[in-house]
Amino acid sequence: MKEVFCINCGVRLNKQANIQSSESQLCLKCGQAQKDLYVSEADELGVSDYTSTIGKKEQKTLGFTESERNGRIASATQNNDGLFSYSIKGTSPQGEEDTLPACKILVQRLNEAGGNWANPRWGEGVEDCIVKDKTDPKIKLRIQVVRAITDENIWRQLSQEGNLEQSNIRKEVLLDQLKSSIEKKANNRKIPCSIRPNLLLALDAIRLPAHSFEDVVQEYIKRHGSWTSSLGFQSVWLVGPVLPLTWRLDKEKQKGSSCDV
Repeated sequence: MKEVFCINCGVRLNKQANIQSSESQLCLKCGQAQKDLYVSEADELGVSDYTSTIGKKEQKTLGFTESERNGRIASATQNNDGLFSYSIKGTSPQGEEDTLPACKILVQRLNEAGGNWANPRWGEGVEDCIVKDKTDPKIKLRIQVVRAITDENIWRQLSQEGNLEQSNIRKEVLLDQLKSSIEKKANNRKIPCSIRPNLLLALDAIRLPAHSFEDVVQEYIKRHGSWTSSLGFQSVWLVGPVLPLTWRLDKEKQKGSSCDV
């Protein structure tokens, strides 16, 4: 379900009732000029009345807000200077609490692109989740999940204070955090090169929407896409809080790619 919101005050908009017909297109609630910026999309996921709002300008994500999901609410923005801010309110996810939800979003994204995968379930080996083809259950997708930020200090702060806010973050910081998470798995001796071609690596960013904005993802692929491919995984995905913010990070594999970090 697609709806329209004012990107400034968040009120749900009806083009005729809520927007003044003028060149500047003013929101009648907050008076903010909305020219080229007023459209924001909300996706009704149909699960526990969860809703999310993606704010866009010229098809580029500049903001994300959501309703409560499993005890937490995340939001993020990118300002005119290209700096990012994000917040998480609620409890800190414990252990692998977000692993299966991240796999479910990823599977929906893969099916949207033409896949035929059933619902994921917990893995039995090195994989965190395993997914079977709906038509041929012998065909399986094995998924290893790692948080998009592995710095435990960040999650400890959320656990202790119930609120985590980061402001004016440079894009390079987000890129380094994503690369560090991938390196952590690539350096794990339990995931040798020999098994990576049959293992999809998923970065869990369902609580970190800023990391899945287009500017971050496109820059990551530009800088690190080839390196990510060289690690030998079947593919590497960044799983955002909703389908439109879920992306493949590795470039198409080239002949001669190594499995060296």
